[in-house]
Amino acid sequence: PICPHRKIIDIAIMAVPTMAKMPSSAASVIPKTMAESLTSTSPQASLLNLASASEDAALKLAMELSASLSSPSTTSYSTYKDSGVTNSTAVTTKRYPIALPESIQRYEKQKQRKETKNASTPVVTTKKKKAEEDDDDLHGLDAASACAESILSSLSKIASGGSKASTEMRQLERERRETDEEANDVQDALNLRRLASMGADALSSRRYADSAMAVRDYNRVNATARGKTLAGDFAQSSHERTRSVLRQAVLERYETSVTTGDIAGLSELTPLLSMLDLETKGVELYLKYTQSTVSAQMEAGPDYNVELSEEEKQGLSRAAIKRKEAELTAKLKASGAVITGNVCQQLAKVYNTAVTHLRHHLPMVAYALGDADGDAALVQLVHVEVEKRAVAIIRSYTRERELALHETKAERIANAIEERYTSGVGLQETSLGPLTSLGLGVGGDSAQTALERAKLGASEDDCGFTAEVGQLVDVDAAMEEAALCLQHTESYERFIRHAVDEVTKARKLRLSQKIEEKRHKREIEEQKRLEQEADTGTRLTPAEEEALKKKQQEEEKEDEELMKKPIEILPPHTKLNDIVAEVGGYYSGLERSLLLAGMQRAFMNANFPDERHYSPMAVINSVSGGGGGGQQNVIPQHGEAGCNALQTSVIEECLYAAQRSTLRAFATGHTGTASVAANYCADILGRFLLEVLNKRAEMGANLLKPGEGLLDGRGGLGQAAQNLMNTAQKGLRGGANVVRGKGGNNPGVGGGKNLDHEETPEVIQARIAMGVARACANTNDLEVAVEYTRRLEKKFASEIDSSYPRGHETEQLRMCVKSLGPVTDSFRDASNSAIQNLISVIMPRVRSIVNDAVGQDGAGAGTASFGAVMGGVGGGMGGGGGGIGGGGSRFNYDLDEAAFELAQISEGYMDKLCSSLDDLINPLRVHLAPRLADILVIGVLGGASKRIEAAIRRTQFTALGALSLDSDIRNFINYSKDRVDSPELKSNVSLCKACKPLARLAQIALLMNVDDLDDVLDLIASSKRKGNWDLKLDDAKAFLNLRVDFEGRKVNELLRVQGED
Repeated sequence: PICPHRKIIDIAIMAVPTMAKMPSSAASVIPKTMAESLTSTSPQASLLNLASASEDAALKLAMELSASLSSPSTTSYSTYKDSGVTNSTAVTTKRYPIALPESIQRYEKQKQRKETKNASTPVVTTKKKKAEEDDDDLHGLDAASACAESILSSLSKIASGGSKASTEMRQLERERRETDEEANDVQDALNLRRLASMGADALSSRRYADSAMAVRDYNRVNATARGKTLAGDFAQSSHERTRSVLRQAVLERYETSVTTGDIAGLSELTPLLSMLDLETKGVELYLKYTQSTVSAQMEAGPDYNVELSEEEKQGLSRAAIKRKEAELTAKLKASGAVITGNVCQQLAKVYNTAVTHLRHHLPMVAYALGDADGDAALVQLVHVEVEKRAVAIIRSYTRERELALHETKAERIANAIEERYTSGVGLQETSLGPLTSLGLGVGGDSAQTALERAKLGASEDDCGFTAEVGQLVDVDAAMEEAALCLQHTESYERFIRHAVDEVTKARKLRLSQKIEEKRHKREIEEQKRLEQEADTGTRLTPAEEEALKKKQQEEEKEDEELMKKPIEILPPHTKLNDIVAEVGGYYSGLERSLLLAGMQRAFMNANFPDERHYSPMAVINSVSGGGGGGQQNVIPQHGEAGCNALQTSVIEECLYAAQRSTLRAFATGHTGTASVAANYCADILGRFLLEVLNKRAEMGANLLKPGEGLLDGRGGLGQAAQNLMNTAQKGLRGGANVVRGKGGNNPGVGGGKNLDHEETPEVIQARIAMGVARACANTNDLEVAVEYTRRLEKKFASEIDSSYPRGHETEQLRMCVKSLGPVTDSFRDASNSAIQNLISVIMPRVRSIVNDAVGQDGAGAGTASFGAVMGGVGGGMGGGGGGIGGGGSRFNYDLDEAAFELAQISEGYMDKLCSSLDDLINPLRVHLAPRLADILVIGVLGGASKRIEAAIRRTQFTALGALSLDSDIRNFINYSKDRVDSPELKSNVSLCKACKPLARLAQIALLMNVDDLDDVLDLIASSKRKGNWDLKLDDAKAFLNLRVDFEGRKVNELLRVQGED
């Protein structure tokens, strides 16, 4: 293999002859980059050009550095270039201040000798002469070595110059820092002298604020030992003397201001204490002043200032008003009257004094004495003074009012009230008859007197509440006083806790500022240490660095612990909280008993109602729609469901009592008391009131029982309605007062009017209708309770949002309020159960009507319809026709063509059935809430449909009879859609989903009208796919077998195959 260096040697040898032939001007063209060097004619020329360029660069850098770092007389590179030196000796000395390598010096000498020889001797062109000249030139390797040594020399020059420059620059930087430190020390010395002089001059002029600021600024000057030395001993001694005298003078004046209660002097001197390092002493004196001032104001005598009322001020000028008030005040003071005020006024005086003092003094104390925790001490002292007096006042109040004893009695009475009404004892019928609970059926003076006597006796039997606790009005006033007491205390508690939070935040802010200052100071010291090490060239040993790092970590840890360390200004639970919780417990028990007593009064009034006890239903639209109270209340038109619906005053009185009781507890601001009140409200409404309303709804349903109550039965008018007529007639014959409306014209209950003739049928009809309406009102109360409870929950939630701060306790209170949601649902369920109970009460009459219509169970027996007495009550619906069985076609579908045509032109059983159902349900529809009326109609239709289906199973059908059945069922469905009120039930699909028996009738009619048995399977399959087929295969088989034109064998065979599939 060929040596890789051999090729380089050959190139260098071949390049030697070309060096001699290079023009002299080529040496002066110096390339600046490697790319420019590649354009040379030979490698040797490229090396020479690079060497020359690096030499010039090194020369320029060395001469410029030498000129900038040494004496100004040194010649710079630009001066050298501009001088135009051409002498070779001069060039050698000027161009190379550092000695060149020996090979380069030899090459330069030969080059100069060659140039001189060429200039004096003509050019020889012979080969011999050319060879001689080539021998005189350097060998190519020598030239390459010379160039490399030149480049290395240039780099050495640059390195030596940079090192020298770096050393001198560091020296200059060190000198600059020393000069700056000297200037800073001089400046600090001048500041110290100026501040010492200013402090002394201000003190001599008794300008203590200016003197204190000068002392503070003097202490803040961070002067070094040299700076203090430059300031002189006089400045330091003057400062110490001024500081000592000023501290003594300020303390003496401050103690005098504290003793005399000079608020102006305190305001002037308190900010000076922190400037003179007197914060601890200042806190002690300021707390002494606060204690004396607050105690004096809290224990001050009564306020004898008299203010005239607005009525007394009328007609008097301002001067006359002031003179009269001054005269009355003087008379009051002269009389020596003792004015103590009630518990609320006493607490207000204590709390207002504390709050006013903190609002005026806490900001200044936090600013001036915060570093010594003066703000925290001030809050603690004020709260101790307040707690000491407030606890004593509240304990005295509980002893004087005997809250514990009354609460125990109230609890026992509340349990007795619950037991009385949940068991139904308090709702039993009186000896005057069941209609008394509706305000009906009382006639004659003796009966009226008996009613008043019974009502008075019931009001006196209040489970001992009046005797043991007091009158409702007096107890309510006592609850107002207790609530106001709790409200004042809770308002102060919120203020003092807010003040504690603000003081804690300010303390954390001051600590964070101090820690940041310490951190900044450590950074400055670390920077100085690093600069000193760079100047001296020394470094700390590893042990010293580890110790320094450990010290810094310990300081940072101490700072973190200081920030995290809490300061307990007030404990989480104070004595004031304990006494408030105790009073809140008494208050909650009394409030519960008062709520139950208020409901008891409402129930007593409901047992002996008058016309004031009933009112039109106020939430018809919102309840029927089921969407809350956000909708507009649209009044139903005459004849529509709910057009004459009434509600009793029980719901409004009970819900108002619950709202008043709970909102009063909310107004206290005490979350514990408010939570207990909310729980009591939800418990009483969802358990006690719900039970009472259920029993009242059951009583109302019993009063409506057909044949025994106000609704007519199979034999005509109900027994209760008949008794009502008999009682009224007996009272009228005796010339007694008939129970009428307030103005004497209303045929209801209320006032009286002397009559000497029997009541007309219209008056009796109106009285019975009023009885039905009032019986239905008991059921409507449950529906009204749903809406009122929903509104109550919304109002409570709004009160929480506007009156209580965010926090864990507030969320607990909100959850207590949300417990009213299940109460609303329970009222809804109870309303549904009540209407189902009413349906079960009237269902025997529905069955009787259907049986009479289809000709079963005594068909043809004539009855006097309720419409004969109640005609017109249903708004024209049904017309109140005569009895069933008087004429028209009967229930028969085994029709030939003649019978079918007769059935088409005559009144069928379905028309009479619908008319009789109208006589039964119309008096209820118009007096029930629309939603309840729809449920009632659906229930009645369901019962009638089941009865019709049973009748269908017992008859035979022809094809024409099936068509007649389809027509009758369609009429019945249309009748059903006309009687429901909800728009959602106006379609066949929705109505059939709501009433499954009616849907079965429609499916039976559809099944019976198939033309061919082969279509049955398709009909059943398509109906099942649509989800509207409820008939089983056995039912379908039984109904198809009723068709006289269908063979039973084929029907059974067809449906058996379907069943197997």
